[in-house]
Amino acid sequence: AAHNILAPRIRLDKEDDVYPMDIRLGVAYQPYNRLLLATDVNQTEDRSLKFHFGTEWKFNELIALRAGINETEVTAGIGFKLGNGMIDYAFGFNDAASGIDDLGGSHRFGFHMNFGGLLSDERSSVSLQRKGKRLLSQLSRTIDDPDFIHEEDVPELIEQTLDVVRKNGFVKPEDLYRARGYVYYLQKEYEKAVQALGEALDLSKGNKMTLTRHHKLALAEMSEERTKEIVANAMRIMKETFDKEEFEATVLSAKKILSFQPDHAEAQAYLDDAQRRIEEPILRELRIAKKKINQKKYLQAMNHLLKVKEMDPNNKEAAKFMGSAMTALKRQSSMLYKEKNATDKKVFEIGKDPVKSQQLYSQGLLY
Repeated sequence: AAHNILAPRIRLDKEDDVYPMDIRLGVAYQPYNRLLLATDVNQTEDRSLKFHFGTEWKFNELIALRAGINETEVTAGIGFKLGNGMIDYAFGFNDAASGIDDLGGSHRFGFHMNFGGLLSDERSSVSLQRKGKRLLSQLSRTIDDPDFIHEEDVPELIEQTLDVVRKNGFVKPEDLYRARGYVYYLQKEYEKAVQALGEALDLSKGNKMTLTRHHKLALAEMSEERTKEIVANAMRIMKETFDKEEFEATVLSAKKILSFQPDHAEAQAYLDDAQRRIEEPILRELRIAKKKINQKKYLQAMNHLLKVKEMDPNNKEAAKFMGSAMTALKRQSSMLYKEKNATDKKVFEIGKDPVKSQQLYSQGLLY
């Protein structure tokens, strides 16, 4: 960076002084995500090189601690992230000349705003997603054809896949479960592979032929005794949780059974019943809320809709009715306000209080 290129001037008496041009060069190193180390060197006319050293530690996603030092000053500071902005505070202790104490410390505040995300981050994310798709294709072909890559290259393929998983490169849940299932398969952890690929099958909305084939391959690698043991244990938990009305746990156990035995009729029946029992109170509260809206009892409707959101935070129907109820509530409160003002206006007119009457009338117009 170059400072004072246009040579600004300052006048203390009769003569102008020119600010000297300042050239600064810096480098930063990030050993890992939370720590940043930096150093600058700057050269100003008629002065020797000056070095600056600094470090930043990200305590979490919102707070960063900083420290810095140069030949005349030591600083310490903190930064708070607020959305796309950052509020900074730093305290600097200056010791420019020996024997001068009144220079003391200084307090500095700053505010920075980022307009949009970093292009490098966006490119990195897109690149990571492309890498994830390429790895899924390679994993799939490796399972179908063990000779597709050399055996000694499999660990590297697994490590690359796990790295993309750690960096959230698989955006679709289906792809994430597929990746995990393929890795488990190549690591010969077939029980985990069956469950992960079963989840991927459950989430898949496209062509399931490849996934179904790989799921069957993982199942075929398991011993019949172990499969029976897993199913028997899951059956016990499924029935116990259903009797206790712990239907979410029932659903998990039923899905586990169906991962190992897709045609298990009893598990499918329990799964359907448990899902229906989970939905019953949601549907009941929705029906009540609709009735209350039709009766123009919007506050009561909102209470029932909030219960739906507690049970199912992503319920789109509840969100839609909440919007309608809020709009109706605002309209209703507006009408009540105007009616009350009109009544008060008439009362004060009758009471021969024209001043108060005019105030109420003006408020009504303003509203």
